[in-house]
Amino acid sequence: MASSIAELSAYDAASILASFERVPSTPAPLPSPHAPPSFWQQTYAGPGAEQGVRDDRAVQGQADVAIVGSGITGISALYHLARTLPAPARLVVLEARDFCGGATGRNGGHLTPVSALWYSDLAASQAHLSRYLPAPPPGKTREEVWGNDRGAQTDETVRRMLTLEARTVAELLALTRGEMAMEKKRARVSKTQEHDIDPQLVMQGNWTLAFTQQEEQAYEDALERAKRAGLSDWAKHVRRVDPEEVRTALGAREVRAAWSAPGSTVHPRRLVALLYHAARREAAARGIEIEVHTACPVERIAEQAGPHRVRLATARGELEARYVVHATNGWASHLAPQLAGPDGIVPTRGQVVAVRPTQAVDCPQGLLANDGFEYALVRPLSEEAGAPPPIILGGGREKVASAEWGVTDDHTTAPEASTFLRSYLPTLAPEAFGGQAPHAEWTGIMGFTRSRDPLVGPLLRDSALGGEQAAAVPGQFISAGYSGHGMPRAFSCAEAVAQMIVAEERGQEWDCPVWFPRCYLTAPPSLLHDGAH
Repeated sequence: MASSIAELSAYDAASILASFERVPSTPAPLPSPHAPPSFWQQTYAGPGAEQGVRDDRAVQGQADVAIVGSGITGISALYHLARTLPAPARLVVLEARDFCGGATGRNGGHLTPVSALWYSDLAASQAHLSRYLPAPPPGKTREEVWGNDRGAQTDETVRRMLTLEARTVAELLALTRGEMAMEKKRARVSKTQEHDIDPQLVMQGNWTLAFTQQEEQAYEDALERAKRAGLSDWAKHVRRVDPEEVRTALGAREVRAAWSAPGSTVHPRRLVALLYHAARREAAARGIEIEVHTACPVERIAEQAGPHRVRLATARGELEARYVVHATNGWASHLAPQLAGPDGIVPTRGQVVAVRPTQAVDCPQGLLANDGFEYALVRPLSEEAGAPPPIILGGGREKVASAEWGVTDDHTTAPEASTFLRSYLPTLAPEAFGGQAPHAEWTGIMGFTRSRDPLVGPLLRDSALGGEQAAAVPGQFISAGYSGHGMPRAFSCAEAVAQMIVAEERGQEWDCPVWFPRCYLTAPPSLLHDGAH
């Protein structure tokens, strides 16, 4: 075992970046069925046939919108479309595995918006940030339009990134409170049992930990750069935490510095089930028909003439649709091979363990360390009577030679990551975790882009991103490539895609929301008939 957590966590950043560029441009396969269940799948079954989720029904007929994928993106798109698509309409979700069986149902359980601590990473690529960045209208200054004129103009894009994630989390928290209150009222009035839709949110913030002077200085520099860029209103949400407070909570003796920022932890599968519950309620009120087909991988997508211009082939039949939303993240290039390779979306395997401490750990905050490669949370409750709540720890892929870029096998684990994860907690907090082996271990497939930003908008015919001459595939849209950070982004990105579909359906121009970073767009706003100033 390494003598210190800093020694254990060391990695070669340049090597990891170089290995990303070496990933071959080979389309992803279909997700294979029956991957070993994650902790989240073991502890929550999710909606079934009574809630309209079926694995035995034929796929046929015509849909207004087909959504491929039932994770946080797919069900968010379903929710937004159920609220806004002109009725009557038929929405069909096609899922290769079980409900929320992809990356969302296999992640680390965090719902934490990015903070000003990460300004240096967010602002790193000026060329990327400036994509489709609007200038102030004639006669207006940046201060009049955006409230400040400090920093580079691309800092307005960074502001939108921060805003989108904070907005996403706020919307999900409000939706959770509203749905749970309505469900309690429904059960009370009807004198029936409540549906179990509690996503077990813990809103106690997030701690970012530093174990070396170099890490500490990098985070402090990022905060100062954010302030100089006119983002003081975001930097103020980050505060230094006395390392002794962290040591007391975790028993982590080596913590050199720590910062607290807004954040939550959540049971991700439960959260998506709550979203689905809300989507069904909205759809029923508006005369929108919803179907969800699980164990139903989409094998092929083809274009055809007519209003239902897309044909989706599955093992249970074919479906024609006016629109398709690709909510497939790391698997996106299976149906859209133009997205294969480093220029598109690279499937990337992440690994997670659940460990029961020898004694209860009083740390309700989510935890980030090692430039975000490691992330952890203590569950708010124990699924086993008499046992302390487990800690969920993800990370270790930086210890694998390939950094798990291009890996699509989530049936197995990486031995190097397993060894690291088994050593991490005993090294970090030996009193609570010494000698404790994980009681659950699993992997999941993320989707990474070179910029680490998602691809949102029309699916392009020949590439992931395009310029003014880009050709879009009629009726097909995508929101994917969250680069391990989908939970605080997917809900709002899916909303943008839903807005694009509704605008096209109504013959209107899509107006880019003020909270949406235009660098996420797959194509220039002009290709979307953007009416924004």
